[in-house]
Amino acid sequence: MTNNSGDAAAGLFIILLFLVLALVGFCLYITPTIVAFTRKHRQRVPILVINFFLGWSVVAWVLTLAWSLSNDVETPQPVPPPVPPGFH
Repeated sequence: MTNNSGDAAAGLFIILLFLVLALVGFCLYITPTIVAFTRKHRQRVPILVINFFLGWSVVAWVLTLAWSLSNDVETPQPVPPPVPPGFH
């Protein structure tokens, strides 16, 4: 007799491990894009494009990560205080 349930469990484990590693790898790959969008970088779309197409290159990935960490972020506009009713 063969142990098919053990083989099936091992196969399922390998598939799940592959999926987890692929997800972690993808998140690592798009880290510069995530950082740029989280920080509201002014050049977040070019960072996304370069990261997407050239991120496989370690040099381009490091450069886009450094670019996304630069200080070129949008500054929030101050909200004016509310005007009291009847005050012009």
